[in-house]
Amino acid sequence: MDEIFRVGETVLLHKASGLRVEYITSESYFGDEYRYRLKDIFIITKEGEKLQVRETDFNHKIFTTPKKRISFSEVSLKIIS
Repeated sequence: MDEIFRVGETVLLHKASGLRVEYITSESYFGDEYRYRLKDIFIITKEGEKLQVRETDFNHKIFTTPKKRISFSEVSLKIIS
């Protein structure tokens, strides 16, 4: 969180699939309101490639990306700091 502008970025990891959701949080000047904006939904493959996700099929454990369809087993679950 940036102390001056009260803006922060957070990435949440869905541990069962590897799906990652990145959002921006901003706090009002008085600290009484928070605003959350979705920035990106993506996966990182085991080879380290970051791909945006267009669709997820949790029943068949498949992600649809702009490049190809990827199985959950091909996705990295490592936490990147």
